[in-house]
Amino acid sequence: PGALVMTCIIAGLRIVLYFVTHHTPKLNDMAHALGLSHRASLLNQLVSWADVIEAHSCSTVHVTDSVLGGVPTRVFQPKGGRKLKRGIIYFHGGGWALGSGRMRSYDRLCRKMAKDLDAVIMSVDYRLVPEVVFPDQYHDALAASRAFLSSQVLEHYSIDPERLVATVCTQTCS
Repeated sequence: PGALVMTCIIAGLRIVLYFVTHHTPKLNDMAHALGLSHRASLLNQLVSWADVIEAHSCSTVHVTDSVLGGVPTRVFQPKGGRKLKRGIIYFHGGGWALGSGRMRSYDRLCRKMAKDLDAVIMSVDYRLVPEVVFPDQYHDALAASRAFLSSQVLEHYSIDPERLVATVCTQTCS
C-alpha cells in the first residue's frame, strides 16, 4: 500500500510538472524576465523537488553518493557475484541542461544494470545550464571519465580494467 501511494503521488507531481512546463510557458517566461529564475533552473527545481531521491541501498545493490574527478557521482555496487566487476560510467539525459543522475527513473535504471550485469555503475551528475555553459558540462564528463579509468578507482571498487564501458542516456530513457 505504501509503494502504491508513493507511486500515485509521483504520478500526480509529474502531471503538475508537465502542466506547468507545457501549458503555462508564460510562468516560466515571467520568472525569467523578472530575474527570479532561468527557465532551465525553474524546471530543474521542480524536477528535483518531485523526482530526486536520496541514495539508499537494497538487498542486491549497495548505493552511495561520491565524487569522481571532482564531479558528484552516485555509485551502484552489486552485492555478491564475481570478485572483479564490470565497470560502467553513466551520463543521464537532458542535453546538458536538465535532469540529475539522482532522479528516480535513472536511479532505478542504474540499480537494474548493476544487479543484472554484475557491474559497478557510476552515474555522473554533471553541472547544468544556466549555472555553467557548454563546454563546462563536457569538461565535467571528461574529468569523471578520466577518474573512472584511474587505477585507484578501478582498484577501490574492484572493477576489471578489461571490462569497461561508457554510456549516455537520451531523455527517452526516463
